[in-house]
Amino acid sequence: MAVYSMGAILKKCRESKGITQEELCYGICTASALSKMEHGMREPSYVKFASLMERMGEWPEAYDIFIGDKVYRIHELESKVRIRLYHQQMAEAGEALDELERELCSFPEETIYHQFLGMGRVICRTEGKMCKTQVTELTDLLKWTVPYFGGKPIRECFLSHQELILINNIAIGYGDMGNTQKAVELLRELKEHLECNYMGNRDKATMYATVLLNLVKYLGLGEKYEEALAEAENAICVLAESGKTLKVAVLHYDLAWIYMKIDRKKYYQKIIDELSLSLCADISNRNYHSADMTIQLIGKNMKELLDSPNLHNILALYRRTVEADSRTQNLC
Repeated sequence: MAVYSMGAILKKCRESKGITQEELCYGICTASALSKMEHGMREPSYVKFASLMERMGEWPEAYDIFIGDKVYRIHELESKVRIRLYHQQMAEAGEALDELERELCSFPEETIYHQFLGMGRVICRTEGKMCKTQVTELTDLLKWTVPYFGGKPIRECFLSHQELILINNIAIGYGDMGNTQKAVELLRELKEHLECNYMGNRDKATMYATVLLNLVKYLGLGEKYEEALAEAENAICVLAESGKTLKVAVLHYDLAWIYMKIDRKKYYQKIIDELSLSLCADISNRNYHSADMTIQLIGKNMKELLDSPNLHNILALYRRTVEADSRTQNLC
């Protein structure tokens, strides 16, 4: 059985896809450095290997690569940060970022690690919404490795998973600032890029689901309701495939809001159905904070819906589930 070095894997993959060294390595390393890696004259760090593979739409973990304790520790901390940010646990994410920063003292030259650290710091400071300063900071961080961002269509770029996450957050930032047109523009480009370059990649499904979810939200806020509904149908299928069940509730709530904006009377039952699905998803995931927020929003903006038998029964189930979980915790 043949054994390939990381450099040889990069070379075989790059050549099979018809990508030049200059196209692939831009912003991560020089073409001459990549050439040395591919010819066994220099061993790439794991983070460079992973980023270059991701830019080619590949999953680096599919290859048996041995890494040291330090790098493994950094991967653990990056995962911890991502999970805390995903669940909006900003204080805990900040603590993990502090730990990560201490570990990165050993890797001052690894731009990609420090790019992740900077992104985490910016997101931790958002407090629910981004401002112009934070969007600028994220854009500057992205330009460390994608200096041509803004001057070249995203679909023509080779991007790592981290770079895709940065662009997604920049789009959210524009949406938070009220520039839904720019948010939708970036998210459409991201969607097209993922469809063209990341089919079959494990991380692609997760990232694609996130992009679709945000696209539905900002299309709705931009009053592009028909396109929002079409993308929502696609998003429901992708969310189911990716296993991002925590996001299903958000999507169904957004759909209820869109139907309400189109015609509240005409789509009365649709609104109830989507809100019911949203609450059921939150109850299934024990995401009580999200369910409470949905109930409060219904009470504030659509109070008459709470009298519908369907929602009435789901709210009763919600109360029983919360009580049962509370009793279980007390017993423990």
